[in-house]
Formats: sequence, C-alpha cells, structure tokens
Amino acid sequence: CNAGGCVATGQPGNPCPSGNCTSTGWLVPGTLTALPITMASFTAKVVESNKVQLDWVTLIEEDVERFVIVKTRDFKNLFQVGQVTTTGNSNQRKSYQMMDNSAWNGTSYYLVQTIEKDGSVTSSNWISVELNNPQITMTVFPNPATEEIRINLSQNNGADKFIYLFDANGQMVWQEQFRQSDGYVLRRNGLPNGVYILRLVIDMDIITQKIVFN
Repeated sequence: CNAGGCVATGQPGNPCPSGNCTSTGWLVPGTLTALPITMASFTAKVVESNKVQLDWVTLIEEDVERFVIVKTRDFKNLFQVGQVTTTGNSNQRKSYQMMDNSAWNGTSYYLVQTIEKDGSVTSSNWISVELNNPQITMTVFPNPATEEIRINLSQNNGADKFIYLFDANGQMVWQEQFRQSDGYVLRRNGLPNGVYILRLVIDMDIITQKIVFN
C-alpha cells in the first residue's frame, strides 16, 4: 500500500486498511524473474451507494492475455467479479475499469489477477472497500396464507436471489432463483397445510422467515 499509515501487504489475509488505500505491489512468491506487468495503481470506491468501481493502471504489459477481478469477505471463499481482455504487449500507460454491480454490504476485499498467455497467474495485493447500506429486510404477506404469499424486499441490489422452502422436518420442498426488484409471489403448488421455513439468500446474506399454509 502507498497510503499514509498503511502497512505493506504481501500475503492474502493481510489486507490494506479501509480508506483510500492504493495497492501497487504484486505477489510472486519464490521468483526473481521479471513481472508480466508494471502496475501503477489499483483502487476501489463505492458509487451509487450500492456498487463498487474498480480502477487499475498499467505502465508495461508483456504477454498478458487478460485481467480477472476477484473479491472475498473472509479470504477463504473467493468470487470472480469479471474479466477484461488486453492486447498482450504494451509499454504505454493503460487504464482499466470494472464495476461490481452486486457489491456486498460491509467490508469486501478485491484483487486483480494477471493471466499470461502461457496460463501463468500473478496476483495483486488485496485492497478493501466499505459499503454501508442498511440491512436488507424481507416482508411476506398474507401469512398465514391459503394459496400464495408475496415476498417484498426493503432494497434491491440487482443480484440473483435464491428462495428455499423447508417443511417442519427440515426437508427442502421447493427452490427457485429470481432477480425481480418488485417482489416475488410464492405459490403453494399443492403443498399440504402446515408450517414452513422460507429462506432467502442474496449474495452472502441469508434471511429466514416462518410461513404457514392453511
């Protein structure tokens, strides 16, 4: 990191502190060979309250095929944000940008992977960004219901949403994926009377609600 007060981060799990921290180092354990790129900067910032804009600048690129942006919350579960292809060789300043439209609430960590034409991978240091949106809440009505229940969310970040329905014995009896921002209608579809557990998964957030069909 080159921000004031930052401690150099050389390994995953030792991220930059939150704030305007810019990563300029690249991790290549156990080698003194030339790096495939010279990185000028890699930054992340929150835009439109629920998205993260990622910008990086290179000065030299040699045999580079593409860049991959990866994010995590815990350094154990890694998720790919997207990829950007490049021309392969350059000795001029080049700027890149990617938007994470499904950014997580709270602290997230991002890095850039450089993929060379021979398949070699070089990773940047982690940088962090803080997204402080209100917690997503779910309302269901009517509850109890006879035939269908409408599900509304307090906010919509455009991410895929997964609904799971479990019976009183913990057996999953139904599941579906949706992206609608104006809510979702859960239809009974022949389920017997009883109490069910509705579980909604958005990114890494899980919301649970007890519902009743009678």
